[in-house]
Order: sequence, then structure tokens, then C-alpha cells
Amino acid sequence: MLLNADIIHLICEELDPAKIDRYSRDSRKELKMTLLALSLTNKKAWLEPALDVLWREINSLQPLLHFLPTAKIPGTIAKVLKRITNILKLKKPDRGVYQKVVVKGRIDPSRWSRMLYYTSRVRVFSVDCYPDDCCLDASIYTRFGEAPQCIFPRLQKLEPVPLLISSGSLPFFISESLHALHFPPSFVYEEDCGPFLSAIALKIPNLERLTLSSEQFSSFSSSLSTFKELRVLRIHNPFNHYEEDFIATISSLQKLSDLRLYIPSTIQLNYNGAEGGFLSLKSFSLDASVHETHAFLSNITSRVLQSLTLQLMIWTDHGFLDFPSLLHHFNLIAVKVSAFSLLNTCCINPVLYMSQPEEENMQANDASLWSVIASFLHLQEMKDFSYSFPIYLSDERVERIACAWHNLTHLAIDPMGHWGLDSEAHKSTFNSLSYFAQNCPKLESLAMPILYNSPLPNILSPPTLFAHPLHTFRFTLPGNLEDVAGVAIRLDGVFPSLDKVSGEYSSGNWWKVTSMIKDELQATHRGHGRHKTM
Repeated sequence: MLLNADIIHLICEELDPAKIDRYSRDSRKELKMTLLALSLTNKKAWLEPALDVLWREINSLQPLLHFLPTAKIPGTIAKVLKRITNILKLKKPDRGVYQKVVVKGRIDPSRWSRMLYYTSRVRVFSVDCYPDDCCLDASIYTRFGEAPQCIFPRLQKLEPVPLLISSGSLPFFISESLHALHFPPSFVYEEDCGPFLSAIALKIPNLERLTLSSEQFSSFSSSLSTFKELRVLRIHNPFNHYEEDFIATISSLQKLSDLRLYIPSTIQLNYNGAEGGFLSLKSFSLDASVHETHAFLSNITSRVLQSLTLQLMIWTDHGFLDFPSLLHHFNLIAVKVSAFSLLNTCCINPVLYMSQPEEENMQANDASLWSVIASFLHLQEMKDFSYSFPIYLSDERVERIACAWHNLTHLAIDPMGHWGLDSEAHKSTFNSLSYFAQNCPKLESLAMPILYNSPLPNILSPPTLFAHPLHTFRFTLPGNLEDVAGVAIRLDGVFPSLDKVSGEYSSGNWWKVTSMIKDELQATHRGHGRHKTM
């Protein structure tokens, strides 16, 4: 946890007022890196164990450059600018940001010892877009291989930059204490990260969290099967190649509880050997075609699955799926999802657009469209539900949803975002919101296709300040809002604690609704409350 930026600023001023003037008070990470760099020049003041908190997580190699003999040389961009300047005789540009930092000379053994004293405190090394690290040459990373031991001997989490991978320096940063590792996207086209993963599997078979953003891993299944303690596996990008036993290997990880996969719509995986797998899976996220999604869900036998996110690709080699075919596959998926009785978080969304279903087609399939959502209503543990698929809602259907899920905290039903259907076909009115107020006492965020011009609720109890915790409401029907006061009064009458109201068109008058509720209506409620207590 980073110290407060103002406290760091004061400490830096005490150490070296001249240097801190160059840094912004508003940048917490930049200030922290400055403080660490200054601490290396003040030996006695920084031996206290209480200051280990400063080193617990670092986001840059900049503090460690104090121990290395470095020099700055013009980078490629700087050289190009110099040539252009000479040709056009322009004013000499500031090339400071285009210079590269390189290692120059040998490193004294005493410097290694002192550096390891500080780096042994580091638990998390997560290099983000810290500007100065973009200028580091690959030699900076490879030189750490000359250290007498791993430079982060107690490291638990590593999120390196791609240069650390491509330079071949990753092994220098791997310690046996590592629990979590992230392979970043590669800067080199089709760079094979398989050998690095294999080396890590041999050195740290007890790794618990593995995140892969690279796309090329040779011998992936062989390496992955070594991680017997793996609990979290997240693959954010599609692989260039999927081995035959890809799914079988993942399903064999007995302690795997969190899985995230991205499967291209053109890929069909082999599920042989995956039967009866994924027994310990609690959280699952999948980007895949509707066919692959159904196949994958059919092989998940977990009875403890609690969180499910499905991004459905509806594009095939032959074009978009037609609406009847999509509805057929979607119903098959819904049957599989409804079997996970402990599910409390569910997000189902299509990834790509499809041709707009005709109104007649929608009306003809209305019962089937509703049956998809209705199949989920017996999942009594549901707390967070997000759904983007064509559907018509009436007040009666909204009542069924509210009465089925008493533990809801977040609900978003968006039938319009991807499909552009006629909003007039929807029948849900402001009356339906009272069902959530009465049956879902924990609801904090709600997004529903409610008609703007629907009448006031028939039965409304007098608003009680903070009677319901709902703070965010979003209309998921398109259209321009005109009756600002009417919408504000209706919403406030049901949810007197609203903090934000929005709609499909951000350029509309939704901010006026929020302003009226907070500045006028809620202020009036507070005034009435004080009057009654006097």
C-alpha cells in the first residue's frame, strides 16, 4: 500500500529539497520512486524495518539504477530527429525523452550486496507504463543476471514488461517464493514464450496464479500440467496454436478455481479427456462462439461454480448467425447455465453485432426469448446479473425477476444496446420498479428497459430518507429524454437514495435528472425529516 502522497512529498523535501522540486506532488508513483531513489543515498535513515512498506511493491526499475553504472545514449527516435534537424536546419529538439539508458562498465560486488539488502524487501514487482522504464535498454535487464542471487529473493508477484521477456532476462527475476506471474503481450511477432514457461514450471511447480497475454506457447500442455497448485489461470488473448490436449490438461488441474479463456470463433477444441473435469471451478469467464460455449459448459461438472461470464461470438466463417439459429443455441446454453445452483454472478453478452431481428420475428419468438431469462430465476443465490439479448419485458415479468432474486445487488438487462429494437414494443413501466424496492433490499445498481413516459406508480408509500440503498439507475431504452421533472419525481418516489441516473444517450438530459433528485427532492426529504423530529 502506497503512503499518502503528501507524506512522501514531505519526506523527500527533508532528504533533498533540490531534487523533489523536479517532481509533481500529484503523481503518487513518481513520488514514491523518487523517495526510494533518495533513500539509497541515506544509509542510516533507511535501515529501519518499519520502512519496508516503501519497498513492498515497486512499479519501476528506476530506484535500482542507483547501483548500476549507467549512461544515456540517443535512441532511434532521437537519431531520426537529429537527421531531420540537420537537413532542415531547425532548432535543436529536446531529445531527453528519446534517450536510452544503458549499462556501462562493471558493477562493484559491494553494490550488489547493498542492492540485495533493499530488493529482498520487495514482494510485488509490477512494471506499468512508468515513463522512465520505456527508455531502458535490454542490457539493463540482462545485467541483473550477474547478481550473486535472484534480485528479488522474496518476490511473490511478478508483472514484467515485454522487454524483460524478449531480452531473455525473465529467469533472473524468478524466485522460488513466487506465487503469481503475468506474461505480458509480446513486442516481437510470434515470439515463442514456451521455453520460459517450461523453465518456470520446473523451478516453481507450486505457482498459484498464471496470467497469459502472449500468444505463442510451445509445449503449453506439458508445462501447464506441472503446476499442481495452480488456482487461477487467465488467458486473455487467443493462442496461435492449440494443442490437442489443451482442454484436457486444464481440466486436470484439481485445484483450479478461477479460469478465464479466449477461444477464437474459428477454433474447435478437442474435449477428449476433459469429461468429469473442472470439479473445483468457482469462477469462469469465456470468450468463444455459441457452439464452443455450449461444448465447454457441457464439460464443466463443478457443483461450486459461483461466477460466470460469457462473451458470445456470433460470427462464423459463413457470416452472422441468423436469429432462429442464434436463439436455438442460446437456449441450449441457458439450460447448461441454469444447472449451476450456487451461481451468484452471471454476465451474458454477445461480442459482435448481428443483423437486426425483424419485429415480426421477435414477436413470434417472444415466449422463447422470455424462457431464457425465466430458466435462471430458480438460482436463488443470484446477486449480480447482467444480460444483453433481445427480450420484451412487461411489469409482470419484471415482478417475477424481483420476487425470485431477493439477494440482488446489481442487475442490468440491456435488450437494446446490440440490437436496436423498437422501444415502443416494451411494456415495462415505472410501476415495475416498486417490485425491486419491495423485494430486493440489497440492490445498489439497476439498469432496466423502462418506458420514459409511463404513468406514475399506482401505489407509492411516502419516501423515507435512505429507505433503499439503490444509488445508480440506468435506462436501457434509446430515446431523447424530455420530461426531466417527471422522471426525477418518479424515480425518487421509489428510490429516495439515488445518486446517479443515466440513459443510452449520454448527450441527453440525464445529468439534469440526477441534479434535480440530489439538489431538490432529496433536500426536501431531509428538511421534512428534521421538521418531524423537532
